Amino acid sequence: MGHHHQDILNRVECWRDRLSTVEKTGYGSYSGQAEKKHRRRKIRIMNITTDLSEALKRIEELEHELEVSNGLLKDRDALLNAIPLCPAHGLCFPHALEWIEQVKTLSRIISGL
Repeated sequence: MGHHHQDILNRVECWRDRLSTVEKTGYGSYSGQAEKKHRRRKIRIMNITTDLSEALKRIEELEHELEVSNGLLKDRDALLNAIPLCPAHGLCFPHALEWIEQVKTLSRIISGL
């Protein structure tokens, strides 16, 4: 998990601790209205924590998918750079496929000799 993600979780946990401390020490001079407000805040923070945990999990999944995609693009670029450039477009995937098919055909012809 990234440093930024952990920082967000730490801040939410800090708020949760503050609310918990108020509950443990009692509401003292809190009016009934203030106590209700406190409880609503606690519920919101608990929901934020749940939503945040799910969001951070999804971010990690997306980061992994991005790593895989970047690896595939790197491999594709290596292939495109390993063959002659397309006369019309330079690095060109359709040209690469056609070129590979031509090389395969030539290889079959040469092997048959």
